[in-house]
Amino acid sequence: MSLLHHPNKSLFANGTTIPIKGKGKVNFGPNLSINLVLYVPDLTLSLISIKQLTQDLNCNAVFSPYVCKFQDMDMGRTIGVAKEQHGLYILQGRSTKPKDQPQAAYSTQKTASDRAAIWLHHLCLGHPPFSLVKQMFPTLFRTLDPSIF
Repeated sequence: MSLLHHPNKSLFANGTTIPIKGKGKVNFGPNLSINLVLYVPDLTLSLISIKQLTQDLNCNAVFSPYVCKFQDMDMGRTIGVAKEQHGLYILQGRSTKPKDQPQAAYSTQKTASDRAAIWLHHLCLGHPPFSLVKQMFPTLFRTLDPSIF
């Protein structure tokens, strides 16, 4: 991340401007990164430009009312998922357990999230057997057995 000596401002749809303090590259995983990300510390959420994301990752964004899938343009495989929450699509990543959340509550939420992701992959890949989905996405099945689907 490099800091800007002469900060620019970001203009939002409501006319508000907020200073941009820097720019750089953000990695979302081993194969997912976006170049020229703007650092705007006054924002409470990180916003992603769909145009820039699809260009940098050479992917398509497929929106439905509750999910946005990012699919590799060469292979057609899903490389990222964002779920709708309160009118925004939140990029799903490999996050760690929040410090203020009990382990049992986190495990239950993680299992539910993994189930949703498993079903999404199953549907998007043309309904392959869940044992094959497990081979493709083993981390989703850490606490789940393919036979329960």
